[in-house]
Amino acid sequence: MRFLTLIFLLLLFSCQRDGEDMPEPDIEPLSDAETYFFDIAFGTEFGPSSNSVRTWEDDLQIYVHGAEDRPELEAELLKIIGEINDLSTTIQLSRVQMSGLANFQIFLSDAETYGDFERNAENDLASNWGYVY
Repeated sequence: MRFLTLIFLLLLFSCQRDGEDMPEPDIEPLSDAETYFFDIAFGTEFGPSSNSVRTWEDDLQIYVHGAEDRPELEAELLKIIGEINDLSTTIQLSRVQMSGLANFQIFLSDAETYGDFERNAENDLASNWGYVY
C-alpha cells in the first residue's frame, strides 16, 4: 500500500498538462548584505572556490603578532572581537598572550616581515594589501 501511495504522489507532482507553463517561483533578490556574505563565504582569494561554508566548532583563541606596533589596529580588532562575541550563540573569541595557546593567529605587519615568517606566501604578498592564509 505504501508503495502505491508513493507512486501516486510521484505521478501527481511530476505530471504537467501539455501546453501549460509552470509558474515562476516567487524569489526575492538578495540584499547587499546577503550578496556580500555569499561572496566572502564561498569565494577565495587564491585557488578554487568552495561549495560549503566552514564554521568554527571551538572557541577561537587569538594570538596577534605585531599588535604593539599598531595600536589602532589592535583597538579595532578588540572592537570586532566584542561585536562577534555579542552576536555569536555558539563560539566566543578571546585574545591570548602566548602563540602556543592560540588556534588562530593574526599578523599585523608589512609584507616583508610576514614573508620572513611564511616563506610560501612571498609571491602572493607582492600584490596584496591584506592577506588571508
